[in-house]
Amino acid sequence: MLAMLQQFSTPALAIALLIVLAVGLGQLLNPAVPELPAVGLIITASAPLLFLLRLRIAPPPEKRHPVTTSAAMGLGCAMIMIGIQRFGDDHRWLLGLALAALCAWMLYQRYHFRSGREPEPKD
Repeated sequence: MLAMLQQFSTPALAIALLIVLAVGLGQLLNPAVPELPAVGLIITASAPLLFLLRLRIAPPPEKRHPVTTSAAMGLGCAMIMIGIQRFGDDHRWLLGLALAALCAWMLYQRYHFRSGREPEPKD
């Protein structure tokens, strides 16, 4: 299982986030769904996609933790939670999808962003 997580690649993350973004856009176009949860899902999916796009276009000279991306994803999840409280539990599945995208982002950071660190000595 750990080896599978270590091979979690950037294209896999991008594809997963594009699927979440497409679902968010679809929900935004649905008149029965309030805008707040749909926009929260779009923010949650688009923040890491924009980060990956920026890395692809112009990589930074040094590795820094992408705090802004993680904060934007948290903001999107909070918007969905507020939407659930305000408009009912029918949109709880959007929160599950957003949290799955957040977990994928955290796995990406864990196994790719921090890969330049020295390995810890084993006992």
